[in-house]
This record gives sequence, structure tokens and C-alpha cells, in this order.
Amino acid sequence: MNRAPLGAEAAPSVRAVERVVDLLTGWPELNEFKHTSIPR
Repeated sequence: MNRAPLGAEAAPSVRAVERVVDLLTGWPELNEFKHTSIPR
């Protein structure tokens, strides 16, 4: 994932976070989540 440039529209980032939250709460069969490392 890449960070949005400073001043970019927030809507795509908000949608991405909402999708992740929906995945966590709406798919109880998924029981393993991994923490990834992104070099910065």
C-alpha cells in the first residue's frame, strides 16, 4: 500500500478502512489476521 499524497482526497482511504472493518466484523469464519510490515 502507498500513502496518499498530502492534500489528496480522503474518500478512497476511508473506503479502504471501512472495507477492512467490514471484513473483520462481517466474516466470522476468518479467524487469522497477519500484521504486515511495509518499509518506509
